[in-house]
Amino acid sequence: DNVDEAAHTLGLLIGPVLEVVNLTMEHRYDNPFRAYVDLFNGERFWEAHEALEPIWRVGRDVNVQGLIVAAAAFVKLQEGYIEPFLRLANRALSMLTASAVDCIDLVSFRAGLKDALGVMRPFRARCIN
Repeated sequence: DNVDEAAHTLGLLIGPVLEVVNLTMEHRYDNPFRAYVDLFNGERFWEAHEALEPIWRVGRDVNVQGLIVAAAAFVKLQEGYIEPFLRLANRALSMLTASAVDCIDLVSFRAGLKDALGVMRPFRARCIN
């Protein structure tokens, strides 16, 4: 199991491999919300979703769930599935009702998500502190 060799071989087939990420283990973040923003802005939407999943499992906060659903929507967009993207993005918008959750500015997040529905492109999330 030589990861570097496998990444090189894959790179020959599909183009450069920027980073190999082990998805078989759950990551622990100092601040999962900041991790979400960083991963989201890096267009690593599945990992962004995973960063908040443990938080949501404990508190069941609908705004956290909305952030997770928004990331899942962009996974669908990356896969080229437009209808699921639109459905999930609209669902996320209906869940994101607070002005912020932890450091994430949900006002600008909602605005970015609304814009993304029209242009079919990701936007940048931001932390407010």
